[in-house]
Amino acid sequence: MPLRPLSPVERVWLVADALGAPFVITIVVEGTGEIDGIERAVALAAEENPGARARLEGVLGGTRWVDSGEAPPVVPMALPSPGPVVGRRLLADSPGLEVGVAPDGVVFRVHHALMDGRGLWHFVEEVFRALRGEPLVGGDDGFSDTAAAGLGRASVPVEDDVAATGEHTGDASPIWGHRRIEGTWSGLLGHVALAVADVARSHTPGGQIGFQIPVDLRRLGGPSGTANRTGLVRLDCTADATVQGLLDQLAERVDNGDAQAWVRSAEPADGLPLWLMRWGGRLKANKAIRSSRFGGTAVLSNLGRVDLRQLDAPGFQASRTWWIPPCGPSTAAFLGLMGDGRALELTAVLPAGLASEGRLDRLLDAIVQRLT
Repeated sequence: MPLRPLSPVERVWLVADALGAPFVITIVVEGTGEIDGIERAVALAAEENPGARARLEGVLGGTRWVDSGEAPPVVPMALPSPGPVVGRRLLADSPGLEVGVAPDGVVFRVHHALMDGRGLWHFVEEVFRALRGEPLVGGDDGFSDTAAAGLGRASVPVEDDVAATGEHTGDASPIWGHRRIEGTWSGLLGHVALAVADVARSHTPGGQIGFQIPVDLRRLGGPSGTANRTGLVRLDCTADATVQGLLDQLAERVDNGDAQAWVRSAEPADGLPLWLMRWGGRLKANKAIRSSRFGGTAVLSNLGRVDLRQLDAPGFQASRTWWIPPCGPSTAAFLGLMGDGRALELTAVLPAGLASEGRLDRLLDAIVQRLT
């Protein structure tokens, strides 16, 4: 059964996957106890949210997501450990989403072309509702970013920001690290941006610094669901920037429709052969690597504060949850944030050529230092 056309933005994420490591969003739920019946719960959640079962069919402009009718696989899997991004590639000859069960938690992995972070989080919550025997919310997985953005202007990308950690040494393989920081903060995104900017200026004094901020277009209304519905807003970070100034700038650009304009900027990719997009993407990535200049000093994405009680199930009590964002070869850094009311879970993913010689750890430590 057809669900929706493959959107231009989703085509870009398919290309990012082809050019580097699996372009996958991972959400981890840690806890104690054993979960019984997770296969059934995953199947029930996918029945109400059929985007979790979607596969691609068709070519060029006729490529569509269709409901395969097959529930995502549930497989044994260890919890991820900081270091190189690992895991099988999804959507190639496999489903777009998989659920891993470990002795100390559950891992949800999805190809970004199929879902965004909010979409995957919706599915995670649905699985745990099913485990507790509660009614599921469901969703319309035919409603994606293109529908949410509507008609209007398109944004013009900026491609001259310095990296957070200095010069690229050439290896685009992603590496990730993680910190758990006790406490809660007002204006968290602004504090993290200023910490990253300080590190960037220590490596490249006088360099242009800007951030890409994912914005959930579900805020505009429309049905719930797992489909990609995220736009990006640019945040300029000058030497005299303040936390409140950055937050005001972000609010103004969100209200101005910049996130929708970013979605529309991908429209020229609609119907292009993926081989041609891969060729163009490879040129863009090589240019960024050679020049150490990017379309953002970092991507900063906050999935917000979650209630761990919503991740409990009979025989299982959740203790923490965190996520690993994807990082393509044209991205300087991707920072994923999530909180539970007690602490911030912070994950940073960088190309190895920007993470080497302890630079990834120093970036994370600088953020911790500012917040503590």
